Amino acid sequence: MHVYSENVIVKLQGGLGNQFFQYATGKSLALRLGLQLVLDLNWYLDNSNCKFILDRFKIYDSSWTPSKKIPRKIRTVLYKLSEKISPIGLTLPVLKDIDFQFNHDLLSMRKPVLLDGYWQNESYFREYRKELIQLFEIKGEITADNHQLLNKIKSSNSICIHIRRGDYITDSNAARINGVCSKDYYYRGLNYLSESINHPICYVFSDEPEWAKSNLDFDCETLFVDINSIDKPEFDFLLMKSCKNFIIANSTFSWWAAWLSNYKDKKVIAPKVWFLNQTLNQNMHLPESWIRI
Repeated sequence: MHVYSENVIVKLQGGLGNQFFQYATGKSLALRLGLQLVLDLNWYLDNSNCKFILDRFKIYDSSWTPSKKIPRKIRTVLYKLSEKISPIGLTLPVLKDIDFQFNHDLLSMRKPVLLDGYWQNESYFREYRKELIQLFEIKGEITADNHQLLNKIKSSNSICIHIRRGDYITDSNAARINGVCSKDYYYRGLNYLSESINHPICYVFSDEPEWAKSNLDFDCETLFVDINSIDKPEFDFLLMKSCKNFIIANSTFSWWAAWLSNYKDKKVIAPKVWFLNQTLNQNMHLPESWIRI
């Protein structure tokens, strides 16, 4: 029997927010079963527009990537094959997350398995929140300008506002599935929070900060955060999750920032319509305490 067949394996794909969901689900299952977790990184070899970023956090689980010497066509066959059986643990059953529908089989799983999907529901990992908070801390040094801003965020009535654009605009498939939150959504969210927060300071994070500066004008002190490059999302993430209140986008990145925030009285505003594609599940992503507008 292959050594990996005695563990939980999770296939990782997508950006940081997706990686968090996949890792959290796999890690929680591994902890519940008393097994080791192995990260299957095959997807990133042939998707250079996305990077594996979890290694910048306090995550030390084993990972597996097929050799780049293997021709791409063969790697593609292996990846497709792993939809039915795992190439790194051929005796493992495969459990799939299909179209963001909740998979109850995962909660009753009692043996090693390969997880394939996005797993975007906190019910898969909520009981291990304390462990995940520790694992999702940054490994490296924090730069001086980030440290200074972090202190300001923690000492103010901070509101994290996340504007997700990027491929939601430029990629036709992402635009059709996700769409972007309207400016009106952000203004309504801020009006709601301003009723109960004295002297709020808005910290605006976006993958298109210049668009945000040109298109948003809030009636409170506002700082557009643009000190970090797009290839260092972990620093923006640290700043975001340190805020006390949130207006998130339909984005897994800001979902995780809000979910990991330790501020006990936090308020989280989230879009009522998470997917522009109405055939997808609109209700599974958000904790009950979050406010949908």
